[in-house]
Amino acid sequence: MIDGSDLWRRVDEVTHREQGRALESVPTACEILEEDGIPYQLRVLQGFHPKKHAKKEQKRTGRNPFLPPEPELFIGNLSLTHGAVLNKFNVFGGHLLVITREFAPQEGLLDERDFDALLVAMEGVDGLGFYNAGRQAGASQPHRHLQVAPLPLLPSTDAWPTPIDAVITGGRPLPYSHALTLLEGRPLGRSDAPRLFELYKSLIADQGLANGDRPYNMLLTCRWMIVVPRTLDRFERISINALGFAGSLLVRDRERLDLVKRLGPAAIFRSVAGPWMLGDSQASPIKRSASSAGQGSP
Repeated sequence: MIDGSDLWRRVDEVTHREQGRALESVPTACEILEEDGIPYQLRVLQGFHPKKHAKKEQKRTGRNPFLPPEPELFIGNLSLTHGAVLNKFNVFGGHLLVITREFAPQEGLLDERDFDALLVAMEGVDGLGFYNAGRQAGASQPHRHLQVAPLPLLPSTDAWPTPIDAVITGGRPLPYSHALTLLEGRPLGRSDAPRLFELYKSLIADQGLANGDRPYNMLLTCRWMIVVPRTLDRFERISINALGFAGSLLVRDRERLDLVKRLGPAAIFRSVAGPWMLGDSQASPIKRSASSAGQGSP
């Protein structure tokens, strides 16, 4: 098994060795569009997208890319049930996939073993952990995988770890349906898995998702956890996954980019996120985890 400190050393080694070989980073251009205090990152693909070709080949062959994972990109086993592999077609450096070692569906509810593995992967880095529960939530593979992206999402600036931190830290609600709980801001590790799993179940219940039969996105940093219910996987031709709700949106071409800029990201996110189950159709109030109660708003 590999622990957090060894894992991220290994991530650096494999990234350096396989960049331009097994690891095919996807080139993008990034623009910042500020809307209601959130500096959204709008990324547009530049040139050929190798992932699109790979998905066609996968559909033709029926091969599961995680059973087994590509050995050149395999980082190590995180637990008896999960392993870690670099995202072959990455936009962010160090983008890690936390995959089940045996097939499990990429939909429904996470269990404590999923959180245990995710928290091992987040031990050595200030990262964004996330899960796309089903195709309608933006998942691209049917085999269960969570993901970790090192922060900040835009390395050229450290103003905010994610764009939505700009409003969360000020106590303002996000402009789409969600349930959110604040965390302490200290580094996360494997020992946090039971507590965070209970918080996750509470957010899931708040959004009427406890039956596990509806798509959703889950996002986690050391500062907050968010659950977003989903009704659609895309707006027109723009696919939305968990990263979009963190404030980082990837589009395929300038035409789609212009559409996002014309309508505004918030309106697009609201169109694909389900209604908040406790009555507010736009956004939930900030909830505070029991362990951070009494510390004051960040």
